[in-house]
Amino acid sequence: MDGAENKFEEAAIEAYNESLLSIQNFNTKLNFYRLNLELYNFKFFSPTYSLIQKSLQFKRENAPGESQGEFRYSSKSLTNALFLDYSLDAELKLRGYFSLESSTRKYSESGSLETSSKGYPKAGLSVAFLF
Repeated sequence: MDGAENKFEEAAIEAYNESLLSIQNFNTKLNFYRLNLELYNFKFFSPTYSLIQKSLQFKRENAPGESQGEFRYSSKSLTNALFLDYSLDAELKLRGYFSLESSTRKYSESGSLETSSKGYPKAGLSVAFLF
């Protein structure tokens, strides 16, 4: 590699490193917890209760010397679910579930705060072939 190509490469690396310094600092935190309880097995089906908690926090600070660009987002959700397994025979299983998820979201940009909360009912059915 001759001197001109090497100087061009060094200049490109320096420019890239300087652009990295202009990126705003940010912090992220993600939590996920799940508790599964196998309930009493009945003759034809076996129920399972599941409790799921998720949270996310994201924060981006202002760039140095600037008063804009700050951003915050947080989300929390709690899900209660009931699963029912029903064996049709030794090789075929039917599974259904019902769940209710409640979530809260908060969003802030340069001081203004927005909040929303919702509940989401969910249900599903699946068939599994076991072999």
